[in-house]
Amino acid sequence: MAVVRRFVVIPIFDFSAPIMPCILAVMLATSIGGWKAGFFATAFNAALINVVKEIESQSMSMPQLLRLVMFVIIGGLISWGIEALHAARRRLENRQRELEQEVVERRNAESSERKQRIQLGAEIQRREEAELELREREERTRLAVESAEIGTWDLNPLTEETKSSVRCKAAFGFPPEPEVNLTGYLERIHSEDRDSVEQAIQAALDPSGTGDFDVEFRAVSPDGTTRWLIAKGQTLFDGEMPNRRAVRFIGTVLDITARKQAEEAIRASESRLQAMMDNTSAVIYLKDLQGRYLMINKRYEELFKVTQRQIAGKTDSDIFPSEVVTQFQTNDRRVMDTGQPLEFEEVVPHSDGPHTYVSVKFPVFDHAGKCAAVGGISTDISDRKRASDALAAEQEMLQHTIQFQDHERQLVAYEIHDGLVQYATGALMHLESVQDQVKSEALAQRIENVVGILRKTVEEGRRIISGIHATVLDDCGVVAAVQELIHDEERAHVQVEFVKDESLGRMAPKSEESLYRITQEALTNFYKHSQSDKVRIELSRRGDRVHLEVRDWGVGFTPNANAKGVHGLRGMAERAKIAGGRCTIENARGGGTQVVVDLPYLSRN
Repeated sequence: MAVVRRFVVIPIFDFSAPIMPCILAVMLATSIGGWKAGFFATAFNAALINVVKEIESQSMSMPQLLRLVMFVIIGGLISWGIEALHAARRRLENRQRELEQEVVERRNAESSERKQRIQLGAEIQRREEAELELREREERTRLAVESAEIGTWDLNPLTEETKSSVRCKAAFGFPPEPEVNLTGYLERIHSEDRDSVEQAIQAALDPSGTGDFDVEFRAVSPDGTTRWLIAKGQTLFDGEMPNRRAVRFIGTVLDITARKQAEEAIRASESRLQAMMDNTSAVIYLKDLQGRYLMINKRYEELFKVTQRQIAGKTDSDIFPSEVVTQFQTNDRRVMDTGQPLEFEEVVPHSDGPHTYVSVKFPVFDHAGKCAAVGGISTDISDRKRASDALAAEQEMLQHTIQFQDHERQLVAYEIHDGLVQYATGALMHLESVQDQVKSEALAQRIENVVGILRKTVEEGRRIISGIHATVLDDCGVVAAVQELIHDEERAHVQVEFVKDESLGRMAPKSEESLYRITQEALTNFYKHSQSDKVRIELSRRGDRVHLEVRDWGVGFTPNANAKGVHGLRGMAERAKIAGGRCTIENARGGGTQVVVDLPYLSRN
């Protein structure tokens, strides 16, 4: 290597430029990019050496030129050599891969052969299992046919030889033996169905047809029993047209009498239901979960000018305004969400104006218990609604009337108290002041008589005031006012027992006024009509209610709309109703009459 370096490398590559790095660059380019990259690197480095010489302002001598040519040749040889080594290595790798591929293919072939042998064995086993399964299936089919009471028949159209099962014969009313031909079976078919059956048989045996046979008919047994049967079959043909012919006609027959009876019962039930729906004044309908109509009754058709056929598949949006549709859909959705029947009040436009309906909507469940549809029964309550509104207006008017009367009574009581009673009291005081100054006994006696009359006038005025308006009711409440009433009754030789609730407290003026007036009217009626010397009054609070009970032990109560005083009894009931409660008047157990009042407890604000 030293000799080569001394006598070859140095003389040839005796450049001032870095020759060895250039050689290394050529080798590296060839290793990475192949011979083309090596040649390019050789040319590039030769050009670079030339540029270096020009930069140094030196002209290249002949030996240097030869050295440059030798560099190019050596660079080319290096590129070619490295590329040859790469090619040899690639060929070696390809050969190795081919050998490996041959080994893999040989192994795959051996594996495939083993798999084919295994598959062949499995195929033989599957065929054996299929034959066994076929035999089992035929046996199951036979058992299923027998258990399902299906009869079978097999007819040879060429010889008219017929083979039929016992159940097939039994369906037509034949005994198990002997065999029955086609004519015998046709004779048992109902006269009204025989032509259609014969036409179906001819169509099935027609060589130009499909050979399908499917017909329902009635069979009549010798004892007169009629059965509904369904026969299905298939014709097997031989040959091609025009020489095609029927060689076998096989099929089954099933007794569907029970199904027909059930269908008839369902149709009868549906007919009765439809008759009920169509002859009611209510509007009845059925919608699916998307709001599409499934069914409506005749009343619906009459009111909204639409038929069952026209409305099928449509929704409320196709019939009613948007505000009504929103109302309907909201109510339907509530029924679906709750799964319970609900009652709604719905307003629906008609040609004569809006009508009010009470709609009972209910879910319709499928066999799995899920809501599948929403049904509705809507009753027009427009007249009832108007009557109710009129009654409410009448009640309001009555309430105002009673309030006005109470106010007028209060004013009259004040007028009597501040006027007549005060004047009488003043006159009484003046007469009493001069009574002792009179010398004449006759005049003194007259003054004493006038004083007595004035005293009675004052007492009567106060009694009238108390009857017209109980001031104690305003000042002390209903308990004190009832006690004052009791005091007046006891003076009339009627024993009154008062059971009061000490925790009752003050209530709303309307409640106290109603309780007081009802008690006052009840005591007046008892005093006039009961012929009882004992009255019991109970006034108590029961939770959020007020309970008043007034009863006697007299002759009892006989309801009579034309009886005298009935307006007073009606007034008691109306007062209770205005106060938000109710008043009942009935005969008490053990004799007598009782008035029971139940009002909501409203405390005084």
